[in-house]
Amino acid sequence: LVSLDQDRRQELYDEFFTFVQEESFYVAVGHLPAVFIARPEVEGVRIVGGRLLFNEARLQ
Repeated sequence: LVSLDQDRRQELYDEFFTFVQEESFYVAVGHLPAVFIARPEVEGVRIVGGRLLFNEARLQ
C-alpha cells in the first residue's frame, strides 16, 4: 500500500475495517501513520480480490 496515495489507502482501510473490525485486533506498525489489522488464524491480511496488505507486523 506504500505505493498508493493517502486518500486511496484510506479508502482501502475504511472498506477493510468495516469487514473485519468485529473479529480483529489492531497493531501499530512501527513509525508508519497506518494501522495493521491481524487475525490470529491468518498470516498477513487479505481482502476480497486477494490483495495482501502486509506480510508481517512487529509488536512493540
